[in-house]
Amino acid sequence: MEKEFYEKKKLTEQEINLIKNRLNHNKLSKTKLYDKKWLITKEQTEKGLNYLKNQWLTPKGLERKTNPFGYKETKVIVNFKNFELLGFYDTANQMQNETGINFYVPIYRVNSKKGNYFEYYCTGINKIMISG
Repeated sequence: MEKEFYEKKKLTEQEINLIKNRLNHNKLSKTKLYDKKWLITKEQTEKGLNYLKNQWLTPKGLERKTNPFGYKETKVIVNFKNFELLGFYDTANQMQNETGINFYVPIYRVNSKKGNYFEYYCTGINKIMISG
């Protein structure tokens, strides 16, 4: 079953969640996912872009006081091209996890038409963390 993910160029939301769940339950090795990038489906791209815009702007188009983005990230969103799934990050490591429990979340790269990008993941509390 794992092999089918490696050969794909695009993943659906269901496939991303399946990989994440397998990682979180130690049924898939993270090392097998190194150096692999995927695009995401049109539906996921639309959903993701709407999510980022909602984090940045209010429904009236005003910048949110809690906007997590800087100048670089907003320019990438304005000139959006696509998303890439870069891999998965274990957010449990942030909490000095000694229980051996994993909490992997997807890491996405947001690419602009001008060649700029930023990378982010969401923590368990749905907070955006810019990682690159």
